[in-house]
Formats: sequence, C-alpha cells, structure tokens
Amino acid sequence: MNRASIALIAVVAAVIGGLVGARLERQQEADDQKIKAALGAVEAAGLCASSLRALDEGQLDTQRRLLESQMEMAVGRADQELAIFHEPKIGMPSPDLIEGVRRARQYAESKGNRDLVAKCDRVLAALERGTHA
Repeated sequence: MNRASIALIAVVAAVIGGLVGARLERQQEADDQKIKAALGAVEAAGLCASSLRALDEGQLDTQRRLLESQMEMAVGRADQELAIFHEPKIGMPSPDLIEGVRRARQYAESKGNRDLVAKCDRVLAALERGTHA
C-alpha cells in the first residue's frame, strides 16, 4: 500500500470513530436525562407519601413544613438549571407549570420569603424567554 492509501484509511477510520463517539455521547446524555427524570419522579412520590401520612395522622404543621421545603427546593433547582441558559428552548410549557410557579411566588410573598420570590421571578422570566425563543 502506498502512503496515500494509508492516509485515506486513517482519515476514514478517524471520521468513523468520531461519528461513533458522538452517537455514544448523545445516547449517554439521553440516558442521563431519563435517569434524572426518574429520580425526580421518585422524589415526588416520596413527598406525596410523607404528606399523605402527615394528613392521615393530622399533622398539619409537619405537612406544611414538608411542602414548603419541597417547594423551595423545586423552585431553587429550576432557578439553578434555567440560569445557565440565555434563552432556554422550552417550547410551549403547560399553562399549569407557569401557574404553579406563580402560585409558589404568591405563597412565598405571603410568607415574606423574599429569596424564594426572587427565584420564582427568575424561573417565570426564563419560562417566558424559552417559549418565545
């Protein structure tokens, strides 16, 4: 084989390797997103179970603290995740999602939780930007 053939084979091998590597990386990212979603669902199930048990046992203060804590963590996580995007590509989020953040903001405002109000405002702004991007 001459040098040109060897060079051509090396280039073709590099291109194929790059394509396979990119495909595997995209698959890993998709798998990571599915795992993250599944863990979020499990977390929500645990919150629901704890809240339902507190309701059954008449522990309204416990339920309130659980829900407030989870709401703060959820808004904080959304704020943190959306903050890295200038214009997140969200598409058309469910009106229920936007209304949920608005309700969280109203609750935080009624309790004087300025930090949570600010996070809700940032999440709402990101949702707004993301639906028009």
